[in-house]
Amino acid sequence: LASIGQARLMNVYYRLFQQYNLLVGQILLSGVDLSRRSSYLNARNTFLTLLKFKVIPIVNENDTVAVEEIKFGDNDTLSALVAGLIDANLLIIFSDIEGLYTSDPRTNSKAKLIKEVDDIDEKIEKISLSASIEGRVGGMQTKIKAAKIATRSGIPVIIGGGEGNFLGRIFAGEERGTLFLPKKDGLTSRKKWIAYAHLLAGTIIIDDGAKKALIVEGKSLLAAGIIEITGNFKWEIP
Repeated sequence: LASIGQARLMNVYYRLFQQYNLLVGQILLSGVDLSRRSSYLNARNTFLTLLKFKVIPIVNENDTVAVEEIKFGDNDTLSALVAGLIDANLLIIFSDIEGLYTSDPRTNSKAKLIKEVDDIDEKIEKISLSASIEGRVGGMQTKIKAAKIATRSGIPVIIGGGEGNFLGRIFAGEERGTLFLPKKDGLTSRKKWIAYAHLLAGTIIIDDGAKKALIVEGKSLLAAGIIEITGNFKWEIP
């Protein structure tokens, strides 16, 4: 049913951006589009070409072809993947509250805004869970998941309320919402694709030596370090 309003929605975007002499273009993505290395790079080239010509991409999930197994699930995750795809300088995620709080401010008047997060660890993930509404898609939990993807890709993230000229205040230098600092050793383009855009096809269990080689030394995985492989997949899966 969402397809019924797409033409009208894009027309609204067109008229709004036309006020600033900017063009917009619609890009619909699916999990398969980003899971294949070739189409991942094609998508990147499309984005960069549009931006080169000062065209603003309006991105959404391609619901027409998406099935449960390959869905992004929410626009927060999709935004983080696109940010990594184009090597964005900053990802801003709107919320219905000012940012990440110590607990849900809608039910706890003593909840305090967390202004800066330097590492999205287990503690932060638990806080985001307590601040999310059960059963809701796109709540604080999914926003923290998206922030984790982006920051590990070397991209800073701001989560905050979308009202009251939020964007304008940020670009004016005001501290708004919650700032999530990026990892200094951000992932390379290929590692970002492997870690976050690639669909799960199986599982490889490795020994401690292989774990050290991958995580500490940044080396490739050798067959000798593999203990067990599970899943059903073909060797040519990209």
